[in-house]
Amino acid sequence: MGSTGMHREAGLTTRQVMEAELPNTLTRDGKILASAMVGNVFYAAVEQQEGQQDAGKVWALVVLTYRSSGYFNFTYKEMDETDGPHEATCPDKILDLLSPLSECQHEQTYCKICCAEISDETGVWMRFATEREDDRVTGPRCAYFMESERQADGSAPFHMTGGHGWCRLEAARKFRAESRAYNARIKASKSVERGDRVIFPAAFNFSGGYRSDTFTYLTKDTFLMFDAHRVRIPGWRGMRTTVIKPAA
Repeated sequence: MGSTGMHREAGLTTRQVMEAELPNTLTRDGKILASAMVGNVFYAAVEQQEGQQDAGKVWALVVLTYRSSGYFNFTYKEMDETDGPHEATCPDKILDLLSPLSECQHEQTYCKICCAEISDETGVWMRFATEREDDRVTGPRCAYFMESERQADGSAPFHMTGGHGWCRLEAARKFRAESRAYNARIKASKSVERGDRVIFPAAFNFSGGYRSDTFTYLTKDTFLMFDAHRVRIPGWRGMRTTVIKPAA
């Protein structure tokens, strides 16, 4: 689904805007139990109402928002947790209200490495090209895989059972897990104090040719680099970091 541009009246909350824009989903068929804005993303726990399919079920709504100037000053794109949203920063207060996810039922067999559908041909797992695919994907070996998955001799790996195609339940599970992990990082970052060494998984590039993955924390989003150069890293609290306390 694409994005929708509209005129947003001043003084309205994002929840009020979304309830007006999505009345069937949020006021007739469903009801918002809790909502929050995290950056430019609107999250809500929505309960299905009586008379609707899965009545009583609570699911997560995710809406990407963007503000701009001019008459059409608000753009949004709505989805739910099963759509596999890239943004996974949903607050715990909303996650705690969501209904448990059912177990997956995957009838087809997919390769665990390349996620392609495969079939057992006399003891050999094979993939066959569809009408729109090149014949080069046909065979017992994966056509698409991570470089780290190559065999010792450099050849492509053989298909391996245990994978599955796109699964909305798996997408929702991943969304919830990543949101929980993000919230845990936010909470842990509050214990970081001035003088602590903070190490990020990848180096940052700054103007002037500066580059580093290790900094000394000063305050808020300001850090000190190895050469006493001050830099800002907005949003660092939600990133994966390793914190080293200075020696006593």
